[in-house]
Amino acid sequence: MALNQRQVEVLTRREDFDVVGRISGESKASLSSQYRWENIVLPAPVALNALGACAVATGSQKANITFAPPKEGFKYLSDFAGFRLQANLSKCVDLGRFAFMETEKQIGKINMLSGAFNGTFENILEALSDPEGAKRLLRREMETWNHASSDCLNSSKEIDGKFGDWINHASELHQACATAEPTSEDQQVLKDIELAVAGASIDYQQNISTGQLEKCLEAATEAFKRASDGSPKDWDAVGRQVVEKLTDSLSTALNQAMPTPSASKPKDSNDPAYSQVVRDLIYWELLSTAFVGTTDGIAWDKAGQATTFAAKMLAHSQKSFGSLASSSGPSQQYRSALDSACRIGNGIAAELEQAGKSIGYTAPSKDSETVKSWQRDFLSNYATVITMNATAKSFQGSIANGSPVPSQRDTSATEAAQVQAKTAQAQAVLESVKIRLHIASEALAATRETYQNSTGILAEHQGRLNQVNAKLERLKNSSLEMNAIKGILVQAIVTMVEIKTEIVNLVQFFNAIPVAIRFVTEKYVNPYVEAIKAGNDGDSVGPYSMLDFQQSCIFNSTTIIRSYFSTFADSTSMWARLSQMSVTPMLRMVDELLSFASMGMDSRMISRKANETQEFSRRAIDEISRKAKDVRTNMKFLAPSTKLTSLQGQSKTIGNMETRVSETNEKKRTLPSVSPEIATAISSGVENSKIATQKGLRTEADESLLAKSLA
Repeated sequence: MALNQRQVEVLTRREDFDVVGRISGESKASLSSQYRWENIVLPAPVALNALGACAVATGSQKANITFAPPKEGFKYLSDFAGFRLQANLSKCVDLGRFAFMETEKQIGKINMLSGAFNGTFENILEALSDPEGAKRLLRREMETWNHASSDCLNSSKEIDGKFGDWINHASELHQACATAEPTSEDQQVLKDIELAVAGASIDYQQNISTGQLEKCLEAATEAFKRASDGSPKDWDAVGRQVVEKLTDSLSTALNQAMPTPSASKPKDSNDPAYSQVVRDLIYWELLSTAFVGTTDGIAWDKAGQATTFAAKMLAHSQKSFGSLASSSGPSQQYRSALDSACRIGNGIAAELEQAGKSIGYTAPSKDSETVKSWQRDFLSNYATVITMNATAKSFQGSIANGSPVPSQRDTSATEAAQVQAKTAQAQAVLESVKIRLHIASEALAATRETYQNSTGILAEHQGRLNQVNAKLERLKNSSLEMNAIKGILVQAIVTMVEIKTEIVNLVQFFNAIPVAIRFVTEKYVNPYVEAIKAGNDGDSVGPYSMLDFQQSCIFNSTTIIRSYFSTFADSTSMWARLSQMSVTPMLRMVDELLSFASMGMDSRMISRKANETQEFSRRAIDEISRKAKDVRTNMKFLAPSTKLTSLQGQSKTIGNMETRVSETNEKKRTLPSVSPEIATAISSGVENSKIATQKGLRTEADESLLAKSLA
């Protein structure tokens, strides 16, 4: 098939524009459903209203009781001439206020550091573009990056600590109330609270593991050397695909190392088989040229160099993956597929060798049992591998279109000629790009669908928060007996746990990012800088040297780290912007309520102030939701070049998703379609990740303490 100019461009020119924006945008978009800024901002007005209700409860006659401490004593309640409910309710309000005040302070720091973090990223990219700059600046900029991310971690820990103090005190206070005047419902409520509090806790010593990532790097580096030794000469176009897949496998492994909820991932999503499949896919695509597009069973005329090279590289993978594989399903499935591919590749290579030795030798025909068996087994395993690759490219945080390597100067004309030739190399490149674009198209569409799904769940979340507010209003206006006080404490705990859960997400990621930065510095940056100093480009695959490979690894890894960082920085930025119209005014209201109650002010005045707080909370939730909705609506119609306001900028990622989907689909339509079997395999893989993510979001919402408290 003759290719037109646009098809040649799609096959040889990887990026049309802004590769950083594309990688970061795809990664952030796939995280956006799980980590929405609304999740941390929306509960705040309700939590503050609940603190106000606690302040009102201090004026209740029932608040005058004193608790008898349990045998082991109280851990968090304070002894004010006895463990008095009234005094501890006041302390509960103060601890809550302190938590929000600390949040305001530390989020201001994180926002300042975010600007520095992004600026340093730009410096890293600039240093990468110039070998002299890399020698002088790259390590220093990575160290600056590490310090900024570590400072963000410390700030997030300060916030988490204050919310933890409040939750510990409020939970023990609620338990003391339940012990003083127990009811039949109390035990289940206490269990639900205990479970939720445990889920919103974090072990600061626990860190991400880079062991698998390091093994993946070693395997990719060794695979590069093997490919350098064995790749046919003048295979620039395939060389690009090999290096891209190697780089992409490391991006996949880095993404697997980042902490995302296991409930929102496919089973065994951290299995090393996924990064191995991404790394090996080009060799499967090369081997497929022997089977695809022929009526002879095997295209013997194209099976020479392509099959020999693919068989050699898959045999190396078979050996190296033995030390990486786990006992889980994906690893065992891929080991079986590799065994089969190696057997088939070696069998075809043996036939080709025999044909070269014996004049007149006839290779097995399409009707032979050997060829039928090879064809059946290969196509079945090829579909399995494509499914696994599509699943990996649809994980949260993944780059749907894959990780690029920079185009080499003076090779574009060579690559263009190579992809237009009627060779196995050209066919493999066409197959590889078709599959990549088809996976990207479906993965991006799945990301869009999941985000829309999460928007529906968010609307339910807002409805539940409104129900909590309504419940608080009833409780505040009741006679404030013990059951009412317990109810107020439960709703306060419910909403504070919602915020604490999001803060734990911040801590987990700000904890992971310095580890990832140090790993990239030690394993990618240091060898790269030393190679530049030594003037040693290393082995080459096609036009790409080991130095080019290392540079691509640094570029892709730092871009992924930055996308994770900015996902969570967006949440803190939105808190800082919206807290001025929600948190700050309500903190003053809660303070006034507590002052009124402690001074024994007239109950009507306290009631009026409590109602003002209630109404302000309701309006704040509506206003936050309206702003979020306006941003989502307006972003659909903004051109990519439109200058965004601060608020719109938070949703730029999703707003540009339509553009990204349409661009990918345009390229996909430019090329011939993948086979129906491959299309089915891709859909199955993307669906695996999509269903897991959507199911995880649904389960998280339905099993939250917020949902249980309203059941």
